Amino acid sequence: MSYNNSFHPAAEKEYIEAYQWYEEHLEGLGNRLVGQLKDRLNSFPKTHSTIKLKSVTVGEVK
Repeated sequence: MSYNNSFHPAAEKEYIEAYQWYEEHLEGLGNRLVGQLKDRLNSFPKTHSTIKLKSVTVGEVK
């Protein structure tokens, strides 16, 4: 079974903005960000269709 990594629309917007910011500061750095993210996403177990994340209240510091 194959899985499709997709972003929440707000996360996708932030991802694109981060890529653009890094590229503006150093050409190629945005591509490194993309590579790191792809590596991280590919490291998730392939047997789970969802990943549970801890919910954190805005402003909470841990």
